[in-house]
Amino acid sequence: MKNVLFSIMLLLSMDLKATNYIFSGQYPYDWTSAAQWSPSYPGTTINLGDTVRVTNGNFLAIKNNTTITINGVVLIDSFYLYNTLLMMTNNSRLIIGTSGKVLCKNYIDMYNTSKIEVYGELLVKGSMWESIQMYDTSEILIHPSGLVYIEDSIYNGYAGSTSAKITVNGTLVNDGTIYNEGTINGTGSIITTNNQLNGNIVGNGYVAPGLSPGELKTDFDYTLSSNGKLNMEIGGPIPGTNYDVLGGNGSKTLSGTLNVILYNGYQPQLGEEFTIINGSQVNGTFSTVNYPLLPNNLTWQITYNINNVKLKVILPAGIEKNTEDLISVYPIPATDVLFIKGLHHFPSQYKIFSMEGQVLQSGEIPVDGKIIINDVNIILGYLEIIEDDKRIVVKKISFLKQ
Repeated sequence: MKNVLFSIMLLLSMDLKATNYIFSGQYPYDWTSAAQWSPSYPGTTINLGDTVRVTNGNFLAIKNNTTITINGVVLIDSFYLYNTLLMMTNNSRLIIGTSGKVLCKNYIDMYNTSKIEVYGELLVKGSMWESIQMYDTSEILIHPSGLVYIEDSIYNGYAGSTSAKITVNGTLVNDGTIYNEGTINGTGSIITTNNQLNGNIVGNGYVAPGLSPGELKTDFDYTLSSNGKLNMEIGGPIPGTNYDVLGGNGSKTLSGTLNVILYNGYQPQLGEEFTIINGSQVNGTFSTVNYPLLPNNLTWQITYNINNVKLKVILPAGIEKNTEDLISVYPIPATDVLFIKGLHHFPSQYKIFSMEGQVLQSGEIPVDGKIIINDVNIILGYLEIIEDDKRIVVKKISFLKQ
């Protein structure tokens, strides 16, 4: 946070006499209106070393497919007559380069397909309502080197818009609340410096960590509302690399819907486990979980722990735990025979699965508990026992090849 505070202090302490360009807006308040600039029109690119000041009480709009690139410094003072300092419409673009810094002291409103890309720094602070309001299909993209600091709040999908998107691959510092009706994704960090407001994410939109896939960190209290959605992609066994993780130090309060999505044709194997959520504390549970189908009768198990949430690939549910502890299977490893002891009902049914969940052998367990192994061509697998149509035990077994 030292870098954030330093940047804020740097912009606030600028010698305004050194400003290269001043925008004094009149209708239509358009950046490309050369007559509204002094001492001259800077064009659509602000070079390193140049500064721009939009003076107090002037309204600035970027619109009509215009792309503005900032490699220098832009200071936008607060307004008296308007709630919006900077308005972006149509297919407009604001690109803040790695050396670029923009300080906006009030609202930024984004409409239509407008987009802000941040490689440098965008700071929205210093007035009464320091926020960004995103309508329609507007988008903010924070690159790995980028920093966006919002002193108040972000409305990602304002007034019912559900197609707005924020991609955080760098750092988003939000000291208010993120009202999310659209989509938030990325592989960066969302943090806060305000312990009272917590920088919380609320709303009915989607949070989708990663960029197919990856980890998104939220170092504050995250709440998934009853109508919110969390999308998690699974494409392999490595967290944050092969599958999505919602991480960070903040607590996670869960409700709403979890959508689990298999990525790039990946098929999890029996026994694989995925820690999809990490935090200082996990509260609540998802009200709805939508899982992808798995082959060979495999299914999903979700476990809510004190500070994480895990998914595991298992055989169909139904084990009676008390019974499982009383049943023994030997020898392990086995060669051509298995003995089952502790059963009370005969005949019981059994199945031998591979680690991938394929049924290799099945049948009845006789009174003596002796199972003849036919041609089970595996080294590791699982034994399932079914008694009175109830799946009472699954034990991991191993075999010695003859």
